Amino acid sequence: MAKMFIAGESTASASGQTYDVINPATGEVVDSAPKGNESDTRPAIEPAHAAFAAWSETAAETRAQLILKGIDAVKKEIQELS
Repeated sequence: MAKMFIAGESTASASGQTYDVINPATGEVVDSAPKGNESDTRPAIEPAHAAFAAWSETAAETRAQLILKGIDAVKKEIQELS
């Protein structure tokens, strides 16, 4: 099952509820994903808000390098992620 990524941690939804991820080309269920709700928002918003101050003070070039590094990491794992 897919997970949510909150505050640097991979986690299920607080409710434990999920929904099916369906391949639109075949109609086949290919995975399930956590069905987040209000209980999941606060644990996501608070660390994001706390990180914003440091991120906003980071030089644009440094932020761009970090984003590109993230893109490279996704590309390396594209088969696993798709």
